[in-house]
Amino acid sequence: WLRQAVLGIVERIGPQSGEGPSEKALAEIRYSMTARALGSDGEEVRVTLRASGHPGYRSTARMIVESGLALAFDEARLPAIHGAVTPATGVGLAVLERLREAEIDIAVEGESVATQRAAAAV
Repeated sequence: WLRQAVLGIVERIGPQSGEGPSEKALAEIRYSMTARALGSDGEEVRVTLRASGHPGYRSTARMIVESGLALAFDEARLPAIHGAVTPATGVGLAVLERLREAEIDIAVEGESVATQRAAAAV
């Protein structure tokens, strides 16, 4: 009974099917976000993602599709790994060019060896 009560409340106050931002509003959104990491030696690395389109409605779908295309068609550029992995380690840098073409840019700033390798691979 509790589950039914909660579902009834959600159905009354939540968005209905077909509700949401207009196509124009989705297309006009631009955003960026930056993640900053500090190593134990004090070295700082920043990753900035900039994209056009709504982050939930557009960018997430673009990232999923481009990652799938990279897995399907860019096998030679994929990391040599095995087992269960996260999307970042499974697809690696192979997806960066595809994301840029889909209006999603990821920039890495910092002086670490990993950053230098990533920049050289792109």
